Amino acid sequence: MSQELLNEAANHLVLGAIYLKGSQTFKEDNFSTSRKGQRIQHQSFRGLLHCDIQSKEKNNKQVFLYKYIFSVGVRLVDSGLEEGDKGFVLVSIEAEFETNYLSDKLLEEECIEAFGKLNVGYHVWPYWREYVQSTCARMGINPIVVPLYTDLQKKQKKGNYPKKSKESSRKASD
Repeated sequence: MSQELLNEAANHLVLGAIYLKGSQTFKEDNFSTSRKGQRIQHQSFRGLLHCDIQSKEKNNKQVFLYKYIFSVGVRLVDSGLEEGDKGFVLVSIEAEFETNYLSDKLLEEECIEAFGKLNVGYHVWPYWREYVQSTCARMGINPIVVPLYTDLQKKQKKGNYPKKSKESSRKASD
């Protein structure tokens, strides 16, 4: 991934909006963050799913809308149990965010992928952190701390759990 590709994308893409596309939550019936003796482990995942491209005429100019879909999740698990055991997942919060960028240019696939891998998660992250905090409050549990995105980039956290596979789809439509 070259810096030239990133610069090309960054010079032409303007952040339009970030939307919560969908979410899913779960809390084990008897779970309490204040319960003593519980072996709780924090796990998370994040990843770019795909980018769809739409084109339209605006003021006699062609404008391109790049819709990136970013998937992210966090869960608390009982580290004394195995994946698949009843009661293994104590709390789970997952979401997909749609991040829209506008451009006056149709970018090359390599530029779209390079930008998506390094920038979309960074733009989504404040929305994700707020979503986790407010969802924990609504679930009646202590907040799950979501680290800064830059901390995650420096080192990959142990305990990630696999989620939807990454795929790249490029669609240009009117």
